[in-house]
Amino acid sequence: METRMVICKEIIFLVHSLESGFGGMESHQNAFIRYFIVKQELPIICKYVVENKGNNYKVSIWDGKCFCVIYATKDIEDIMNFFKVKQGSDRDYIFVLNDSWWIEYIYSIRNTFKENIIAVRLGGNDIELAPWNIGGLNYSERRLKWKDATNQVNYVIANSNYSYSLLTRLGTDKTRIVKIRGGVDDTYRNLFLSQKSLCRQWIIDKHNIENPIILTFASRFVPFKGIIQALEAIKNSYIAKVVHILLIGDGCLADEIKSYCMSNFSHNQYSIVGVLSNEETLKYLAASDYLVNASIEYIAQSGDGNYIHTETMGRSMIEAISVGTKILATDVGGTSELFEENSFIGILTKPQRSNLIDMFNEAYKKLHKEVEVKKDYGWNSVFTEYMSLFCLLYTSPSPRDRQQSRM
Repeated sequence: METRMVICKEIIFLVHSLESGFGGMESHQNAFIRYFIVKQELPIICKYVVENKGNNYKVSIWDGKCFCVIYATKDIEDIMNFFKVKQGSDRDYIFVLNDSWWIEYIYSIRNTFKENIIAVRLGGNDIELAPWNIGGLNYSERRLKWKDATNQVNYVIANSNYSYSLLTRLGTDKTRIVKIRGGVDDTYRNLFLSQKSLCRQWIIDKHNIENPIILTFASRFVPFKGIIQALEAIKNSYIAKVVHILLIGDGCLADEIKSYCMSNFSHNQYSIVGVLSNEETLKYLAASDYLVNASIEYIAQSGDGNYIHTETMGRSMIEAISVGTKILATDVGGTSELFEENSFIGILTKPQRSNLIDMFNEAYKKLHKEVEVKKDYGWNSVFTEYMSLFCLLYTSPSPRDRQQSRM
């Protein structure tokens, strides 16, 4: 084995689109680009972004103000050759894959760039879903492809111990897996944390809130989030008559959630807020007494296979506690890890109906207890961990070692 220092520091960042939305992967994408571009004093910069839109690939380069497209093609191999020609002998690329969509192209990257660092960031549910767009593979075959692909890269970044366990169960080499949490915008977090009372008054005025307790849901409106179950538990708890429920998000259950609220709560007890930016969501969370995250273990389908779709990290929970707001959460997936990492961040319970009702009853008693967060979830802290990966000496197989390993 031979050891070498990473001396060239140009990140090639692979994303769906620079015109991103407000989901978890998009949040990570935007923060990653800001961190590795704005901080020009860093020894590593995000110089290139590769986008994919319906198998139309675009390469953009940072010109000091924005990303400008410099190459486009419909063939991923053309992208690899483009960078191979540009690399020459005086630069060293680091490939960072922002999400699981790119996993099936890891082979192309590794075959062209045998000695370069490749890191892929994977969410736990995608690990179980195992999407693979090339060929009509069954679930078992796709799982095998995922295992092989993750073992081609240097680092598989997992967002929780739960995701780590899913990767090891998949068959990913444990030495390649690194746990790094998702993050929160440091500037907005600090601002809203210091202005919680102002945020609260702004929300109260905006939505004409009269009840003393504000409960907020901030997520996709999809089955595994357990929103209807949580609303039913609120309806049957002691605090049912003194809460105002804020529903931030959208999804396939939006109409059902709205219908339930209309039938079970008075019109001045809830507000359908809709989709907000990350910054706006943080402001709403800072204004709330509790964030409700009542996720369940939902049996979902993946082609001819089934898997458990659940809460693998809980970005909105991280956002809430980072702005000093308690959470009411169910003990599924990786949620309990947040409670283990910190002193007091709220109430954790099982996702059964009676437990949920008890949780909302107990919430009234702990209304004025302050959050005690020990871990820093800010993006600066998160990307410092990335830097430690990219800047360290690393050991990679020599050409001879690679040849022997294939024999």
